[in-house]
Amino acid sequence: MNTAGLPAVSIPVSGPLITALQLVGPAGSEAMLLATAAVVEQAIR
Repeated sequence: MNTAGLPAVSIPVSGPLITALQLVGPAGSEAMLLATAAVVEQAIR
């Protein structure tokens, strides 16, 4: 998402396949995006 200038975070997801979940937010939403990623990461553990 660097081309568009949007903040993004990738969360590894364990399972039989190596996968990841990528969350993308609007410009300027880094704090909200990181907080959301932390909640999602705890939920999928």
